[in-house]
Amino acid sequence: VSYNEMSLFPNPSQDKLTLHMSHPAIGLRIYNSLGQEVKYIAVKNSDRRIEIDIHEFPEGIYFVSVVGENNEQGITKKFIKY
Repeated sequence: VSYNEMSLFPNPSQDKLTLHMSHPAIGLRIYNSLGQEVKYIAVKNSDRRIEIDIHEFPEGIYFVSVVGENNEQGITKKFIKY
């Protein structure tokens, strides 16, 4: 399965992001600009549209990565928290 189609909006955002994927995933990993994982979100296999609450994150640049079956890392997108 290819996780090459994903949209993330609004970007930049202050408190919530919406992620839309072309294929279901098992999770999402969010990393800060230092590469440290700051949040993991388990995803129901049928969810292709996910709201992510980022209000507690400090301002900065972050990355969200799709976690597919067998725990493989899929596409990664950058977002800005302001």
